[in-house]
Formats: sequence, structure tokens, C-alpha cells
Amino acid sequence: MDLDSLPIAPLLPALCKYLGRAHNAIIIAPPGAGKSTAIPMMLLEQGFAAKGAIAVLQPRRVAVRSLAARLSELHGGPLGDAIGYQMRDESRVSAKTKLIVMTEGVLRQRLLADPALEGLTAVLFDEFHERSLNADLCLALSRDTQGSLRPDLKLLLMSATLDKEGILPALPTFEVFESQGRSFPIETVYLPLSPNAHLPAAVAQAVRRAVSETEGDVLCFLPGVRDIRAVASQLEGADFDVFPLYGALPIEAQKAVLKKPQSAKRRVIVATDIAETSLTLPDISAVVDAGLRRAPFFDLSLGLTELRTQKASRASVDQRRGRAGRTGPGTCYRLWPAQSTRALPAADAPEMLTQDLADVALACADWGADPQSDLDWIDTPPMAALLAAQERLQKADLLDAENRITQFGRAAAQMPLPWDLAAFMLGLAHTPRAKETAVLCAILGETSTGLEGQDLERAVKDLEARGDSAARRILSRADRLQKTAENCAATLETPQDSWTLGAALARSRPWLIGRRDPTSPGRFKLVSGRAALVDAHSSLASAPWLVVGTALLAGQNARVLSAWPLTQEDVLQAAAPILERGTRVTLDEKGFGVRETYEALGALRLGSRTAKLDAGPELATLLRARLEAEGLSTLAWPQDFLDLQHRVAFARRFDASVPDMSFEALFDAADLWLEPVLLHTRSLSDLDFQDLAKAAKGLIPFQVMARVDALAPQAYALPSGQQATIAYQPDGTAGVAAKLQAFFGATQHPTVASGAVPLTLTLLSPAGRPLQTTQDLPGFWDGSYGDVRRDMRGRYPKHPWPEDPRSALPTMRPKPRR
Repeated sequence: MDLDSLPIAPLLPALCKYLGRAHNAIIIAPPGAGKSTAIPMMLLEQGFAAKGAIAVLQPRRVAVRSLAARLSELHGGPLGDAIGYQMRDESRVSAKTKLIVMTEGVLRQRLLADPALEGLTAVLFDEFHERSLNADLCLALSRDTQGSLRPDLKLLLMSATLDKEGILPALPTFEVFESQGRSFPIETVYLPLSPNAHLPAAVAQAVRRAVSETEGDVLCFLPGVRDIRAVASQLEGADFDVFPLYGALPIEAQKAVLKKPQSAKRRVIVATDIAETSLTLPDISAVVDAGLRRAPFFDLSLGLTELRTQKASRASVDQRRGRAGRTGPGTCYRLWPAQSTRALPAADAPEMLTQDLADVALACADWGADPQSDLDWIDTPPMAALLAAQERLQKADLLDAENRITQFGRAAAQMPLPWDLAAFMLGLAHTPRAKETAVLCAILGETSTGLEGQDLERAVKDLEARGDSAARRILSRADRLQKTAENCAATLETPQDSWTLGAALARSRPWLIGRRDPTSPGRFKLVSGRAALVDAHSSLASAPWLVVGTALLAGQNARVLSAWPLTQEDVLQAAAPILERGTRVTLDEKGFGVRETYEALGALRLGSRTAKLDAGPELATLLRARLEAEGLSTLAWPQDFLDLQHRVAFARRFDASVPDMSFEALFDAADLWLEPVLLHTRSLSDLDFQDLAKAAKGLIPFQVMARVDALAPQAYALPSGQQATIAYQPDGTAGVAAKLQAFFGATQHPTVASGAVPLTLTLLSPAGRPLQTTQDLPGFWDGSYGDVRRDMRGRYPKHPWPEDPRSALPTMRPKPRR
């Protein structure tokens, strides 16, 4: 192959020389520079595959086929000869193959089966900027292999928009090579959408403009398959051909897009971000970019992955723009304002930070490595997500309590399935239900099967009768899965031999078990407590239980796309290892103690029995906890006890030996006074507050109580002979309220606390209304009493108002009748 014509050609000699003495490199080159073809071919031609094959990783299956076909064509010879490819369920390699294009998942399985990577001399991670889970995992494991078993192994990372600042500190042994590429001018046209714009209509309008203003084919980027179909519908009847392109598109349809027919009719390719990189699409001269992407985010509490539509990163939109200028000048139509580009995130978040880490944790355990400390990651797996993943793997018997892989887990790690489906498949591998299990796994492993919204039990039974291409593809994959599972489970016991298929599926993903809400058609409550919604007209809506097969998050709930109906017997069988059985004692709404014996699966209560508690230590503990939570001050204490609290608090200011009788202090001493009362109490409503007050008063010794009475007496003896209750305030004052005439004859102001605190006297009229407040009674007699006397004599003539109150007799009565 003549590599000199490619834009990346000037970089190749230096790279080749470097790789002759070193092993790790990063190659950054713009779209269209030729890195995906030139670098693998350069390594092949320069003898780097003399002792083994070169692996070229691609993040997507469609890119694997496309790149392998391109490399084979350039090299000469049939596909599967010197150049081949490998992906799940599909392989074109032979003993002569020296360059293998493969998915990242294939390399992951190869690493786990053969950590030394015998037979490979180099691994090229193409489009590494996408930072998939498998890419990061394979790089970490490959670096570990390179450091311990294969120092000769070469590792190359390739990308057009790699985040150098983000990854270079984690890759100190990697040398960076950058190519300027071929620079074709690309005009950028901004077509901002109005706030209420209908996206498919706006995109279709932009496509028509691109077709009218440019000469070649048009590539349009949209976030998802539904958007692609909507735009294609908007473009029906146009004088150009419209081709969809997405990962789940049938192989033949993908090939039709990648190879332009001989007809002169123009094409519009409407694609997801699958078309950003790797794929060679001929004759593209214009790009229409909606600026959106569908990104997966794992909901840790629900155990489901949500596909969110969000703004694409600057790196992503730059990749898309570059597609317009790979073979000549082009135009990129962006459906957002020019100034908004600067606000886009620099790069997409690595999946290691947003995805379910259960498969990563299982692979690391199979490798014999602690994910947090034994491997060199670019981004270390987040601890919370990792611990949650390990917990799920333990409950599935794939890891032991020390997070070491079990025999069952090692077999699951060899399966080309997510960990939960692998456990499900292996559990029934040697049972009469093995074929049905494989079919169900094949269905759940497909991103587009035409089964959305259906009952999975019915779908498995009806699949063979469908006869369409999707059904044939699923059945073919099921056959391969069944054979693989039989081999992997050869030495395993099959404890699920008597299980139903639904129970076995529920056992592998118990967090997705849901029980029907009888009050809301189509609504199920999951183990997590969250809601799962099915179509109210679906046969699933009447199932008492179900286990979710596939779902999408919709706000706080899950929208179920497929599920398997369950019986309660299925649930009890499947959930046995994590079923919570126990006894709980609580207080009911009336304050009575209740003992509840229950069975629960997370937030789902399966059954319970209740009985009231008798008075005793168990109930006393509950009552005490409730009183601590609500506070003693909320109880209906007798007024005389509350008055005592105030007197004690007043006396403590003058005598430190007086104990603290505040509610906080009382609770600290609850063992001495409260516990004996609670031991004989049947409920909060049964509490005798007089007994409670008597018990609390018992904390004050007799001698100390005498001191309290001396410092803070309950009452003051009025000159009239009556007793007036003294009110003690939190601010340290004390006061008495009585009719003014009751103080006649008093020449000194009354005090408490051995004379340290004057009483605040509230002098009342004969009708009981305040006339004066004073802390200086002699001063009142000499001063404002005269004014009070003048005002009150006419209003209350039957009551005495002497000129000299000091010498008058105190009284609480009016003047006697003559």
C-alpha cells in the first residue's frame, strides 16, 4: 500500500523509528488524516507482526467491519486472509491473519482467557477519546500485562480529539505524536433553533438547505433512532435518497450506506454519533449537526441505565464538522448559536464515571486485581459505584465476601454477556430450559428486536413463528450462547434445575422485581421502592409480579419496555438469598407497642404478623426512645411540677448543690427515675403524669429540697395574711400579683433568695386589673400611690384608699356596710 499520499504520512517514519525501541505511543490526527488505515498498515509492512498479530480496536461493530474491509482491500487479498476481524458472534480470521480488527469486548474476553496475550504483538486503541468502559478496562489490563508478563507488547492510543491534559498525567510512558492532517476549508453556518422549534422539522429544513447549497452527499447527526426515523419521515418524497445509520441497523443495510451505489442520485445519511469516527463515508461535502447525543447514565439506586439526550461536547461536534472536509472543501450547518459552542463541555465524560461497574468489578476479580489499588487507570473507578457493584456480584454468588471471584463468577466472566444475564444463562445451562434461556438472553442482548412493550414469556414462545430477519438473528445467537454456556458450566452444579425461567431471571436481577399496585393499572413497585410503569393495556399490567427485562428511566420512575411475569412462588424462590426475615418492635399511632414478624424484599413487604407488647423492658425501651425523640417537654406535666422546675432553676443560681431539673438533665438521669415508671406502662397514653412527676421530684434529696424552699419559696405571706404564689421566671426574676389593699401596712419590700432578689410586685385593682408594677414598695407609697388613690377612689368607693397606706390595715375586702 502507498502510504505517502495520506496526510498522516510525514508522521510515520518518526513513529516507526520510535516503536523500534519503545512500546507506548499516543497518535493524535484530525479526521481524514488516515490514522485508522495508515498506522496499522505501516506496522504490518514494517514487520511488527512478524511474531504475532496486530489487534486494532474499534468501539462499534459497524466500524469493525468497515475498517477491516478497507484494510483488506488496500492490502490485497480476501478478508480473513492477512487481514480479518472479530466481534461477538462473528469472526473472519485464519491462521494467516496478521492484522485483526476487533471490538473492545473481544479483547476483554481474550485478556481474561489469556493474560499474556500470546499471539499478539501490538494493540491499537482507535477512537480512544470515546473512553468506553471496555476501552479503559482493556488498557488497564494490557498495561498490567505489559508490566509483568509482556514487556515487548506495544500499546498505541489513536484519536482525532483526545483530551491530552486529562489523560497524559496518567500515562507517563506514552510518547505523543501529532499530525496536522490535510486541511480542507470548512464553512460553518449557524442556524439557531427557536425555543419552540420541532426538532425533526427543523433538521429536515436544514438538510434541504444543505442539499441546495452543496454538491456532494449530506451527513446529518441526530441523538437517537427515533429522531432518525422522524427526520426520514419529514424528508419523504425528496429528490434524493435518505439512508438511516445506527448501531442496531441490520448488517446489509449498514453495508448499503457505507458503499455508495453507481447511480448519480444524491444521498442524505441520517446517523447517530456512530458516524463521527472510524467509518469512511464517500462523497460527504456537507454536515448537518443537531448538536445532541444520547448518553448512558447508570442510576445506582434503581439499577438501570438511563439514556439521556444532552448537548454534545466540543470534541464531538468538532469530529462531526471534520466529516464535511475529508476529501475536499465542505460546509457544516450547526443548529445552535455560534456563541453557544464555547459553553459546550470540552469532552464527553468517560463511561467509567457514569456507568454500572459490575462487569468491570467482575473482570478485575477474575484478573486477581483490586480495582482501586492494583491497576493503573486513567480514571479510577468511583468507590461508591464500585462497592454497589461488588455487593450485587456477591448476592449473585459471583464474588465471595472478600470480593474474590467464585467458580461460578469465573464461568460468568467467560460468557459474552453482561454479568447478570451470564449468571442467569449458566444457572440453567444443563436443564431442559437451556434453549429458552439462551433465546431470552439473545433477546435481552439486542438493542432493537421489535419486542418493546411485550411480555417476554410470550415473546420467547412466539419467536420461532415470526420468521423475520431479526428473529432469525436472535435464534442464531441463542444457539451460540447455548453452546458457550454448556462449555463454561461444564464443572458447575446447577442448583436452579427445578426453577421456572422467570424465577431464574429474577434471581439474576432481584432489584428489578416489581409487585403490581392494585390501585393504579400498569404501575408496579420495585424492590428499590421506585415505580415501574407498563402499558396499562399490556398483558403485563395484570401480572401480580414481574421482573424487568429492559426499561428506560422516566423521571423518578422506570418505563418498562419488556418484562417477564412472575408468581409469588417465583419471587420467594428467586429472592431467598436476599429475603429479609425478621422481627421489628415499634409504637403504633396510639403509642402502644407492637411486635411485627415480617418478610421483605427491599421496599416490598411480602407478609407480616403483629401482636401488642405487654409492659416490660422491651416496651420501655421503645417508649423511652419515643420520649427522647419528641422531648419530655411535650408531655402533659402537672403545673405544680413545672412550677418546681422554675423554683429549682432559680435556686441553682445561688446554691450549686441544687440539681439541674431541666428536661434535658432529666433525660440524662432517666435510668434513675423514668425507667422504673416505663417498666409498668402499657402505652404512651397510659402514662400517669402524677407518678412521672413524683418520680422526677425524687431526684432532689430532702435536705436539698429544704434549701430550695428557703431560697425559692412557693408563696409569699401577704400582710393581709393570705398566701400569694410566687412566679419564678427564666430571666432570674420572681414576682407576686395581689390586690393593692393586701399590702397595706407593709413598710419594707419583700424579697427571696435570702434577701438577694426583690420580688416584682404586680399591684391589682379591686377588679383584678394591674395598677402598678414595682420592685420598691416604700418608694411607691411615697410616690405614685397618691395618683393611684385619686383615680381609684371615685371608681371603687367601697374599697379603702387611706392617705397613709403604711399605717392602714391590710384587707382583701371592701369597707364594711354601716
